[in-house]
Amino acid sequence: MKHVELREVRKNFGSFEVVKGISLEIERGEILSLLGPSGCGKTTTLNMIAGFLPLDAGSIEMNGRVVHHIPPHRRNIGMVFQNYALFPHLSIFENVAFGVRMRKQPREEVSRRVQEALAMVRLEAARDRYPNQLSGGQQQRVALARAIVIQPEVLLLDEPLSNLDAKLRQEMRSEIVEIQKKIGITTIFVTHDQEEALAISDRIAVMNQGVVEQVGTPRDIYEHPRTAFVAEFIGETNSFEGDAVIDGNRLGVSLVPGLSVLAPRGEFANGSRVKVLVRPERICLSPPGDGAGEGRGAGRSGSTNLLPGMIERVVYLGSITRYHVRVGERTVVAAIPNRTQGWTVEPGSSVTLWWQVEDSLVAPARGEG
Repeated sequence: MKHVELREVRKNFGSFEVVKGISLEIERGEILSLLGPSGCGKTTTLNMIAGFLPLDAGSIEMNGRVVHHIPPHRRNIGMVFQNYALFPHLSIFENVAFGVRMRKQPREEVSRRVQEALAMVRLEAARDRYPNQLSGGQQQRVALARAIVIQPEVLLLDEPLSNLDAKLRQEMRSEIVEIQKKIGITTIFVTHDQEEALAISDRIAVMNQGVVEQVGTPRDIYEHPRTAFVAEFIGETNSFEGDAVIDGNRLGVSLVPGLSVLAPRGEFANGSRVKVLVRPERICLSPPGDGAGEGRGAGRSGSTNLLPGMIERVVYLGSITRYHVRVGERTVVAAIPNRTQGWTVEPGSSVTLWWQVEDSLVAPARGEG
């Protein structure tokens, strides 16, 4: 059941249109992430949902009720800001209690709610301390407690983990998901971090230049991107751009005469400008001529892509090794689990890159379609 709905929402700053007619439905109890690069309009969209910015066109509804004309304090929304926005002169208890007190709740109710919220974020023992006496991760948890203590209809989080180190970010995103699922609150999460969005979201809305390019589950977004931007922004990908040559249910893009990459045809027409994309983890390496790639159907049924190349760089990363391979005038990256690589490859080695055609993604080239 949809809980929050945006219909053709637009926002201009002067002559610059920042948000260009976004329509979104957020389901009750889900975490939806607005994901995109800086300047794509995601924080502006969040601020319009919160009521901090007026709409220039369109509408925002919650539970079927139009709310975009209602001031922020009457929308019953909890907000966690990027810089936490804690009151430095108030204790942790008073910071969390602030919103409940503003709602004129009895003293006993204020105390009960604050204790429950602090327990949920595991900070009961810090209630009498002040923000400057806490770590960044603890301050972030206080901000989360302050947002949920008012029992909001919707929780909004604006890049709340961006000021934390990598390990703490991983811990905190798990805590956010655990708390969100426990209380079942509809949550909209803004981030530019692809891994973060994939890890916490029920669905992701990928934004680019003021529009939503795709909405879907993390798996759908990663494995079935609908545009080249989504494929290249989410995770890492190797890209081969060219004019499509259709052969039955397959599509090919020529790299040089006699060398091409293949992908499932999809709905593309012969001659259309496309990008064939393949994730580094889908690519395998074989010594030239040993038959490892060729034995899987390459050059016979056309089920495998084969590219000759030369190793430029080898980067050991523990569980995987990244191989930068020169193919013609381009570099292709392969990410190989170390347990599966049974032979030594050094810079300067000749290799064969290969992957299944079904592992190729195909999308319109930028500006096409």
